[in-house]
Amino acid sequence: MQLTLRCNDPDATFSQLGSKHFDFYVRGFESSSRGLIDLLLLNTEALTLWNDDKQVSIDPSHLRTRVSDADFTWLPSYDGHLTGFDILRDYFAFPDKAAFMRIDNLGEKLRDFDTNEVTLTLFIQHLPVEYLSLFEPGVIQLNTVPALNLFRRRGEPLRYDFSKLSMPVIADTQQQDHYTVVSVESVNEVLSTGEVPLTPIYESGYWSDSDAPQWQSSQYWDHKGRRRMSLSVSYAQMPLDQESVVLSTQLMVCNGRTPCLIPTGTEAESLAAVDLPGDFTVVKTPTAPQYPSLDNQLTWRFLAILNANFATLVQTDEPHWHYRMYFDLAVIPFNAHRHLQSKRSHTNT
Repeated sequence: MQLTLRCNDPDATFSQLGSKHFDFYVRGFESSSRGLIDLLLLNTEALTLWNDDKQVSIDPSHLRTRVSDADFTWLPSYDGHLTGFDILRDYFAFPDKAAFMRIDNLGEKLRDFDTNEVTLTLFIQHLPVEYLSLFEPGVIQLNTVPALNLFRRRGEPLRYDFSKLSMPVIADTQQQDHYTVVSVESVNEVLSTGEVPLTPIYESGYWSDSDAPQWQSSQYWDHKGRRRMSLSVSYAQMPLDQESVVLSTQLMVCNGRTPCLIPTGTEAESLAAVDLPGDFTVVKTPTAPQYPSLDNQLTWRFLAILNANFATLVQTDEPHWHYRMYFDLAVIPFNAHRHLQSKRSHTNT
């Protein structure tokens, strides 16, 4: 399989390149993008870069999937979460994440070429015949990033009169079905002198004021299956001079089940203060967002992965290494290496 890498600027060369890694996205492929990447990882024997007068070899181990990258989490990370929890959450919520792969240090190899066009060749040992008809020039994309239906918005002001344990969080009273609250980022009490931030429960340190007002959010699904968010506020001492308080919220919201009307190929405008070297276009029409509940279901799914792969683990040449790789997804890296090192020492003895 050959990929042609070309600079947009005809006067630029790869020797001037500053990138280190190259990320690729497998587009379409009749929902078999994950299967194609698995085949490439298992059956790629060699990688080469060449032009008319030069050829450079690349170690096949530099080709890898991005599913387990700690710096490639799509949804926001929460305090107290293990890194592996966020990785597994993204994996089960967004199957399209498995369509991303990376070639490590490809930029360093490209800097050896003083030209603006290079051919990347993947020598594959075996590829199913039914896959050959699915290849086209647009199957593998470069410089592709995920676009999530998730953005910040100030919620509707809340008047809390201390008569209820919780109150619903609403992003927009005029368009309640258009916005779905995903999480509450901050809560402030509105005073005549300005807004005073409240402390989130379980996230304040020992140095925080224990008498300060605190808040906590919780999510649930109503009888129609719609995601809802409620807010609870705790005051150490009830305000004596007022019957209620006014609260403002900063929310993370999405468009819920509202379908996306942006067609594939639409050119988008970047709001970042950076001049892009090319056009910013939509590769794939976004689907309805899925934001899973933060519960223990992922733990059972992880155990199912270990159970399904146990037979493979005992038949590999280095079962300890693969065993450590699986556990790195579920524990803090430092503790994982220390724990697995003790397991290896115990096994060797």
